Amino acid sequence: MSKKWHSTEHAPIREVIADEILRVLLSKPDTKWNEKLQLLSRRVEYGLYHSATSFEEYSDRKTLKLRLQLLAFQTAAKKKNPISQIPST
Repeated sequence: MSKKWHSTEHAPIREVIADEILRVLLSKPDTKWNEKLQLLSRRVEYGLYHSATSFEEYSDRKTLKLRLQLLAFQTAAKKKNPISQIPST
């Protein structure tokens, strides 16, 4: 689902952010991921883009590492407790 602030004009900075995500991921010593890191970085960028409340928040490279960590924790929590993902009626 797109948000009001989403725009095709963001494509160049999204490319930069995806490259930055890849750089952060490559800095980790886990070599098993090396073959899939580019795809992973695109998926992570997509998650960051769609969870941000503004373009400024999304494109803030100073907070990128923290936002990556938060996204990882949120993803792990969802996998650990899938029942919490079921909407209440």
